[in-house]
Amino acid sequence: MIEIINQTRHRLPRKYLAMLSGELFKHWHLSHHQIMEIIFTGPATMRKINLQYRHQNQPTDVLSFPIAHDPAINQTSSLLGSIFLCPSVIKQQEGKYRYDPYLIHGFMHLMGYDHIKASDYKKWQSVEQQIYRQLKNNFKF
Repeated sequence: MIEIINQTRHRLPRKYLAMLSGELFKHWHLSHHQIMEIIFTGPATMRKINLQYRHQNQPTDVLSFPIAHDPAINQTSSLLGSIFLCPSVIKQQEGKYRYDPYLIHGFMHLMGYDHIKASDYKKWQSVEQQIYRQLKNNFKF
């Protein structure tokens, strides 16, 4: 199940986001009983979250908080985690409100991928390209 929470004034393509998220669930063979939150928030809130968790005093485009891979939380949890997106920052970077690459990026973090080391980043890119190819065949970006 996908929960879309909009804390901004931006109009969101909810149907598109739900369909894209559904395709990501299919790609990883996830159950529809699992829950993912997609939270759209403003730059001030995103800056606060980024400062608290990444020690970066600026808003960012996407932040992910995986639950299923957190050893401190019961592995049987149906909550995958939360993805925070900041439409204002995304529009600055893209010139428009384009959410698919950020949602995919955030989702990969929920699935345990990271890109801190160069070797991790190469693996990341390979998986990301595979996802884009699969989604492009099933879904219009």
